[in-house]
Amino acid sequence: MFDRIAAWLDVRPREVRTVYLSFLGAFLVMAFLVLARSLREALYLDFFDVRTLPYITASIAILSIPTVGLFGRALSRYHPRSVLSFLIAIVVIGLAVIWPFMAAQQPVVARSATVAFYLWTALGTLLLTSGFWVVTSEHFPVRGAKRLFGLIGAGGTAGAMVMGNLLIWLSKNLDTPGLVPLLIGLTVLFWISQQMLPRVEPAGRSEGEGQPNPMLASVAATWRSPHLRTITMIVFTVGIATTLLDYQFKELAQAGLGSRERLTSFFKPDSEDARSFVEVSRLFSGPDELSGWLRRQLNT
Repeated sequence: MFDRIAAWLDVRPREVRTVYLSFLGAFLVMAFLVLARSLREALYLDFFDVRTLPYITASIAILSIPTVGLFGRALSRYHPRSVLSFLIAIVVIGLAVIWPFMAAQQPVVARSATVAFYLWTALGTLLLTSGFWVVTSEHFPVRGAKRLFGLIGAGGTAGAMVMGNLLIWLSKNLDTPGLVPLLIGLTVLFWISQQMLPRVEPAGRSEGEGQPNPMLASVAATWRSPHLRTITMIVFTVGIATTLLDYQFKELAQAGLGSRERLTSFFKPDSEDARSFVEVSRLFSGPDELSGWLRRQLNT
């Protein structure tokens, strides 16, 4: 049966194991991304006013610069799978340390843990997804990547859909901080799937001595290319615009929802369609009409 599926999907016999494990890895890392995002948004909006979101968003942007720089330097010195394994261990340890404080009775402790959880999962998700694709790219030549990366990416889509629908049930039956162990479990399963991949020794990997900083080299290469420079400016502009729209949407969600459990189930992939509609509707209606529409949708 699996051979027939592999043949139908144009997966060569020697690629079957790698593709299936990569599909599973994409499924798990995207499930982690969706769950982590839903939890951090719900917890943060339950403790803090939405007007503080720009500060934590700016903090993530600032912290991501040295974090990505260290990640790139590690990839230039060590095997990608070793770097990803170390990263997974750091993410799991951090979540295990933060989790007990999230349900603390002291408001100051719980609020501090919520901020730490927000920053930790945002940066962790960024590096986990990047690390996954770096490791995956080591297993396929360019031709194979063009043929198979769409299939592997479908695993990520499936993971987002499954976790998005599970969140409705999970948020009704478990307290929001109680979902953190599920995040840890997903990360451990992701690590196992990556360890089961055949080991590939990348050619020409140096120890990094005398090599330029990978991040600075990437920035310089991007700036020298007019095409890449234009793409960078487009991505930067779109990122600012979507962040502003996301901020407005969360402001309405905080006003229309009264509990972190409802916020958790609301910040799932399905809500992206509603979010797009809300933002377009905002152009043609006043805040009162839009808030009323949102509340009616949340109560259905």
